[in-house]
Amino acid sequence: MRALALLLSLLACSWQASAQSYSIGWFKIAGGGGTSAGAPYQVSGTIGQPEAGGPLTAGNYSLTGGYWSQSFTPQAPAPEIAVEQPSGTDLLAGGTKDFGSLAPNSTAELVFTLRNLGSADLTGLGITIDGTDSALFTVTASPSAPLSGPSGSTTFTVRFAPVSSGAKTATLHIASNDADENPFNLILTGTGTLPGMVARDSSRGWRGVASSADGVKLAAVVSNGYIYTSTDSGVNWTEQTSLGQKSWFAVAGSTNGTKLVAVAEQYRIFTSTDSGSTWTQQNGTSSSLKWRSVASSADGSRLIAGAYQDRLYISTDSGLTWTGRENNRNWSTVASSADGIKLVAAEQGGNLYGSVNGGTNWTARMTDLSRQWYGVASSSDGTKLVACVFGGQLYTSTDSGVNWTARESNRNWQSVASSANGSKLVAAEKNGQIYVSSDYGVNWTPIDSARNWYGLASSADGAKLVASEFGGQLYTLGTAPEIAVEQPAGTDLATGGLKDFGLVAVGANADLLFTIRNPGNATLTGLGITIDGADSAMFTVTASPTGPLTGPSGSTTFTVRFAPLTGGLKTATLHIASNDGDEHPYNILLNGTGTAPPPTIVVSISGGMITMSWPDTATGFLVESTPSLLLPLIWSIESGSQQTAGGFISLTIPKTGSQKVFRLRKP
Repeated sequence: MRALALLLSLLACSWQASAQSYSIGWFKIAGGGGTSAGAPYQVSGTIGQPEAGGPLTAGNYSLTGGYWSQSFTPQAPAPEIAVEQPSGTDLLAGGTKDFGSLAPNSTAELVFTLRNLGSADLTGLGITIDGTDSALFTVTASPSAPLSGPSGSTTFTVRFAPVSSGAKTATLHIASNDADENPFNLILTGTGTLPGMVARDSSRGWRGVASSADGVKLAAVVSNGYIYTSTDSGVNWTEQTSLGQKSWFAVAGSTNGTKLVAVAEQYRIFTSTDSGSTWTQQNGTSSSLKWRSVASSADGSRLIAGAYQDRLYISTDSGLTWTGRENNRNWSTVASSADGIKLVAAEQGGNLYGSVNGGTNWTARMTDLSRQWYGVASSSDGTKLVACVFGGQLYTSTDSGVNWTARESNRNWQSVASSANGSKLVAAEKNGQIYVSSDYGVNWTPIDSARNWYGLASSADGAKLVASEFGGQLYTLGTAPEIAVEQPAGTDLATGGLKDFGLVAVGANADLLFTIRNPGNATLTGLGITIDGADSAMFTVTASPTGPLTGPSGSTTFTVRFAPLTGGLKTATLHIASNDGDEHPYNILLNGTGTAPPPTIVVSISGGMITMSWPDTATGFLVESTPSLLLPLIWSIESGSQQTAGGFISLTIPKTGSQKVFRLRKP
């Protein structure tokens, strides 16, 4: 303060003696023309022409170059946010941070550093992420606050976990009390890459393959060999030798993988109802036919099989009996909708044919010229189709085969497969690559190496694939987690399904125990439960699930409690977050009905009479008694007329010499 007082005194002298020659006995009073910030006060102006350089500072005050014209100006302390990634490298607000390329269902994390460069505490720190792919970017470690200035710091971590291929983007917002950068926004980017194929089992003459909807149960057949099955997404395979070695061509199954059907050349058709452990030869078909293809409805009840130089054959009883349809042709491939009503069949060196009545009648399609049709696949509703021509192009249809669009290039296409909704398609080229499409066949991307590909099968969501190489190995694509929810244990709940807690008295509660399972072949992570909706406050998670869950057998449980606060129907929606590619979140509707609480009985004894009373809001109740609580209980209605007075309903009965237990019951 003494130094400042001296300077102000000199200032006063300079103003009073401005007309005379004057000098200051100070080495230098100059600030270079700038203003020093960060102190409680600043002084603007200098004596004489300033000299370039930094501001002259002393303690909590500073002097700045220029002519003295101002006195002290209070400076309010302020916070200032800075974001670094990696530590020491500043990020500009609005900038981009890229996580790089990752295979689906793998993760990468970046640690961000927050610093406070200001002179006041940085408070109100909070991280939110939104945008197109915000579900793929999560904050796994949050920042701590407040941060003192000018050197306080903290960190937070963001995880990128793509569940499909392609470029992903989201926006991260950092809230704080920084005056001009609230929020501090960053663009997050990352790319999901196509996973590589994984070789399975041994080199054999593999032909047709089949997959359950979840991609867990698989089947494959070998030319002049056996049938092979897998229950762990292709990691391990079991050789089914009960039928002996045959020239197997194709295999198909129900969506749960329990019912299978397989065809071999010059044998009758074989079916299984236990995922391939045991097989039955069905005598309803000839043993001399050259079977080439077979397809199944979702429940395995409706089947279609095609024979080379013969007819199409239809079964509506899981293969017990068969009916020949259409004409003798070189049938090479068939496909079915989930209900088995919409069918498509292809002729090698001929046309495509479609049926919309379960195979009774057929209509020729693509009759402009004969083509070497080798493969066809259908969406679950039968409207979206994909077919391939050996030596020609791929073709797609969105109207059950009435019209077709040529796709990709002329190649020796061998087989095709489709997801349940028809958006994700796969095509295999003989002695070439496998091609995948995620836009209904408009664009195609090659994957893996050139091999002698033969058969293809896809999971319902298109995330998992099994492919066979004739003379080589089996290959699986993508290791994906899969969420399944059961209540009670062993009973599946579909996403979007309803679970009802029933009638629960107001003031009481009821619990339901849910089981989460991972039937996939990759770890299920990111498990979290949230509940929202009109009456969400009455539904609470009292025991949370634990993760991660390894596949294909990991499981955990959680408990939801319904505690109605008022009477009537109550609803909410439960969301289960996870890294499942197509069921994130997994949603369950919750219902429960609050009922009036049971009335409380007030008992009084007067003389030889007993009076039992309860609130008159609880109407319709009867007084019953039993002489003992020993089994079997026998309840009897107490006779007498109920009286209503003073807000109570009462029944007065004679007091007896024997013991009785009373209750109120509403019939």
